[in-house]
This record gives sequence, C-alpha cells and structure tokens, in this order.
Amino acid sequence: TILHIYLLVQGMVSLTTAVLSILALSLLPLYSSTRKREKASLVIVGYGGAGSCAALQAAEEAAKKNKEYKIVILERFDGGGATLRSGGVCYAGGGTKQQEYTEVEDNPENMFKYLKAELEDSVSEELIRKFCHSSASDISWLQSYGVPINQANHIGKCYPKKASMPPAGYTLYFSGSENAAPFNRIAKPAQRGHMPSGTRNTVGGGFHIFNALRVAVSSSSSIQVRLLSKAKSLILGPDEDNGVSGVNVVTLEGAPVLIRKLFLLAYTINSTISPFRPFDKISCFIISWIERWYGTEYVLESEDGIILAAGGFGRNEKMVEEYIPKYKGLFNVAPMGSDGSGICLGTKIGACTAMMQSGASWKFLYPPFSFTKGILVNQFGQRICNEDVYGARLGKVAIEDNKGLAWFIIDRRIYEEAMAELQNDNDIPFAPKFQGYLNLYVNRYKRVSLVDLAQACGFASKHKLQETILRYNKFCSEGKDEDFGKARESLQPLLQSPFYAINYCAKNKYWFTPWLTMGGLKVEETTGLVIRGKDKSIIKRLYAAGRNASGLPSKSYVSGLSIADCVYSGRRAGRHAVLNGT
Repeated sequence: TILHIYLLVQGMVSLTTAVLSILALSLLPLYSSTRKREKASLVIVGYGGAGSCAALQAAEEAAKKNKEYKIVILERFDGGGATLRSGGVCYAGGGTKQQEYTEVEDNPENMFKYLKAELEDSVSEELIRKFCHSSASDISWLQSYGVPINQANHIGKCYPKKASMPPAGYTLYFSGSENAAPFNRIAKPAQRGHMPSGTRNTVGGGFHIFNALRVAVSSSSSIQVRLLSKAKSLILGPDEDNGVSGVNVVTLEGAPVLIRKLFLLAYTINSTISPFRPFDKISCFIISWIERWYGTEYVLESEDGIILAAGGFGRNEKMVEEYIPKYKGLFNVAPMGSDGSGICLGTKIGACTAMMQSGASWKFLYPPFSFTKGILVNQFGQRICNEDVYGARLGKVAIEDNKGLAWFIIDRRIYEEAMAELQNDNDIPFAPKFQGYLNLYVNRYKRVSLVDLAQACGFASKHKLQETILRYNKFCSEGKDEDFGKARESLQPLLQSPFYAINYCAKNKYWFTPWLTMGGLKVEETTGLVIRGKDKSIIKRLYAAGRNASGLPSKSYVSGLSIADCVYSGRRAGRHAVLNGT
C-alpha cells in the first residue's frame, strides 16, 4: 500500500511537471546569450564526488605554488551525481584513525592482500598498493573538508557482524567479503566500510559526504561552479599530439527562472531511486527540449587540462544494450546524469575504453543472518557459491555465471530462525527487514519434499537439488565446507520439512537487483591521463576520474570502493594537472 501511494504521488508530480513544461516552452520567449569565449586554468566536467575532489586538490596544489588559478566545474544539472544518492560508504583501511580507535587491526599490506584477491586482474598491483597506502590519508583529507566520517566527537562504533548496511550508531563495518572464504584465508579480516556519522538508511548517506564537499568547493576562491552547463564536445589543439585545449559548452545559466526550475524538477523526478520510473521518457524529452531551445553555446579554453568526471553510463540505453545487455530490466540506481556523456566526450576524439562489459549488481541474503545457513543454487539445482560472501559477489555469480537464474533454499528450522530474528532484532534497518518478510511470506515456494520443490522452481532435473543438499548436509556434519569454504557457524544441515525456495533470480520483481556500470575510459594509472585507442599513447591534458574512468572497482565491487576511488582518482588527476601544467 505504501509503495502504491508513493508511485501515485510520483506519477502525479511527473505528469504535472510535463504539462507545465510544455506550456512554458510554448509561451516563453527564446533566450540568447552574449557569452562567446572564456579561459580557465583547469576545467572539470561533472560535479559529483570525483569532480569536487579533483577541484579541491587542484586548488590546494595551486595554492602551494602561489599561483593565481581558475578552476571551472561544468555540471549539467545541480551536482552530486551518484555520490549524493549513494549510501555514503567510503572503503578505507590500512590503519585509519577510526580503525585504531575501535581496535581494528589493519595495515596497508593486509588491505592490499585482500583487494588484490577481490579485484583480480582488473588493475595493476602497483595501483592497488598505492591506493592502500594512501587510503588512511584520503579519509583524513575528506575530514579536513568537513566530511563527517567518524569525526573525533562522534567516532561511532565498529559493527562485528555481517551487514548490507550497519545499524544506527555504527560507523565502521565489514563492507566486503573480508571475513568470508576464500578471502579470510588470504588476509586478516578487517572492517573497512567507513560511514558518515549518524547515517542509517541504504540511500541518503551520500548527502553527508557531498554536502561537505559542496560547502568546501563553494568556499574556495579558485573554484567556479557552472550549474546547468553541459559539455558538448572537446576541442583539440592545433596539432592532435598537443591534446585537448578546451570544451564547447551548452548552458542554461541565463535562461528564464521558471525554465531552469522546470529543468531541475524534471531531472529530480527522473533521478529518483526507484525500480519504477513510469515518466522517464517524458522527463528526458522535457530536458532535451529545454536544452535545445534555451541552451546557448560558448567555448571554454583550458590551459592545464580537462578532467572528465561525469559518472557512468547506466542511463544510456544504447550503451547498456551494446556493452552490458544482461543488466537490462534490472533495478537501475544510476541518476540521469550517468548517461555516458563523459565517456563519449573521450571516445569521440579517439580515447579507448576498458572493462565496459563489467557491471556490479548486489542482492544481500543477510540480514536476517540465519539466511547464511541456506544454500544458493542455479537453475540446475547446483550450489553456486559461498552464501556468506558480500552481496555484490553473490549478484555477480548469479548474473554473469548463471544467466541471472538462482534460488535460495532453506528448511523449516532456518525459516523459523529467520522469522524470529526479523521480529526481535531491532538493529535490522527497515529496508532489509521488509525484504526479509517479503521473502518469507510471498517470494518463495513451499513444498514438503525436495523433489516437489525442484519441480515448482522449474529445475532441469528434479533430483539434482536433493543430491546437492545431501552433499551439503555431509559438509555440515563434518564441520567443513569442501566446495566453497563457508564459515563453520553458518553450516547447518537442511533436514526439516517443509522446504522453501526463495526466488533470487535477477529479474524477480519481489526482490529487485540494483546495479551500476563499472567500465570507463582507459587511463594511465599513475596520472589519470586518458589513453588514445589507436596507438595507446597519452592524450595530453585529458584526464578521467570516478566512473568516467576504468578504475579500482571496474571488475569486482565492494561497498564504498566506488566513492573511495572517486576520492583517489579525483585527487590524482587534480594534482597532476596543476603540477604538470603551464
């Protein structure tokens, strides 16, 4: 009922916006601007986590050199991007002050061992090592700009158990698979998910991070933010080998106030994090129509370079169809600004991309924590992974290795334990608690025998599930999971009828599968400079950061790694642009 009311209100607001926008566009006069050409020291495309970090780091470096510096951030909408709409987790370790305060033992080498195993071969060992060694200082740097990550007066607590997000009051937790096999045999488990103080909900914590960065950017005399300003195309120097020299900009900054408000309202509705977006097409039409009729162009030249930090490509249907069609139809959490425009700016002048076929989806079995005792099987009734790993690893195995077809099997004992946990554990946030009840009451099949359960799920063999559970029960009795190494405390035999099969399929509408894109422009790892496709040379003065670049989380994802990469890659690009500029 609450969901229906929410959708009704959203629909009414969207429809009202559409009508008002069309009326306004037909009645108001066209706007013409006198701005033609402008110069800046550094131009940043995108005002989210990566873009703001790049700007602040560049301003710092310019101040150290005692040079007058003009940084211009171009933002098509009102800023924040995916960082603003995220849970606000920042992945950091190696001995942060927060880890020391809560007595979590960690060091850069231990963090490196885990991330090397988690990220596989997506980036070089050198990059992972540098990231780990700078991780603690990146957190301190964010705090210096007022980002409330476990501040000294509200350091918070360390959550000891597995969680998709920690309960209120906990600001440090396991945000990956650190304490699950095989990773807990490779590196000592350590909590590295750093949360902004006081946040609880899955969505909304990112506001605390970006709001602090926004205040810092606004306070800098070296940084100018141009909202409602879209980077249309990059400008190459007289000689192609000289790299980029500027950008063509389409701006609405001088358009009538009503038009600008309608533009941002349509964007806000379009970027609502919801599995249901019935008015996406009409809001996209309104936005493009306003830009076409009220946008004016000018040239913005840059002396030291251009940093592309405009987000991923999850809202670009053509790019999704081309690169990651397996994610079509899933719960797309990307805001409208993540339309691949920054990536396309680079490819149009010959830049190459990397890991574009890589996405990240997540669907947590826990909480309730009793669910880690069940087994996850594919359409053939075969177990597919260790059930107590991080939700994005579960999602990856289900989507990429099993065509998005998976079922979670439990027995009556686990069902009753999970129900009691949901009813009595007040630390479980509302969203996972609601999903837990939905899975136990609605999103499942219930049968007396395993053969009947396999038939209900449509498994290829009605006996394979029974064989899988017999094998699993043997591991439970021996206290060792020979197939996937699940923790001993999560090994509980499935013996008590009735049995339940909870639908874990990717396109299941009772249990949505959120996802985002991971690939981007290929960059030189020590500088962030974009690499040209035809000869693998550097495109001078062109950088990419955040999800515009193929970075640390480009193949495997843990909570907070995207924001941490935005900070790391943004600072890297801003630093290099100033130190190697004119």
